[in-house]
Amino acid sequence: LVENCTFEEVTYLLQNGQLPTQSELDAFAQGLRSRRELPQGVIDFLKTAPKDASPMDVIRTGVSMLGLTDHRAKIGEPDHAANREVALSIVAQIPIIVAKALISQPSALTSLKRLTSSTSLTAKSQAKRRHAHWTSLTSFTLTTA
Repeated sequence: LVENCTFEEVTYLLQNGQLPTQSELDAFAQGLRSRRELPQGVIDFLKTAPKDASPMDVIRTGVSMLGLTDHRAKIGEPDHAANREVALSIVAQIPIIVAKALISQPSALTSLKRLTSSTSLTAKSQAKRRHAHWTSLTSFTLTTA
């Protein structure tokens, strides 16, 4: 599955129980792109997080902050449609948080490069696909920062 499907296809599969048709994938991917924008408070945190902080701590805190700003899902009031929308927003925003955290954490980029240079050929081709995906996200974050 990982070698033959995109992030968006797998996300669609997890949400809907089946792989999308091309038109479903196009609509789903556009929906994720429309949800990528981060709240200003999360952006401010990512810019000011300590440079020596663990990248995972920065990412975890950024994701946690999303819950402080998204008021669509209410505690104690199960609303599956609202929960689905919140989940899709989180799925769309996490890669942006990761990209921004990596941009601001030079040690994390060094570790990522070291990891991808010491992996098998199959893993390297997967890493190249992920790198291309992250590059497109990074260019998105730089233009919206």
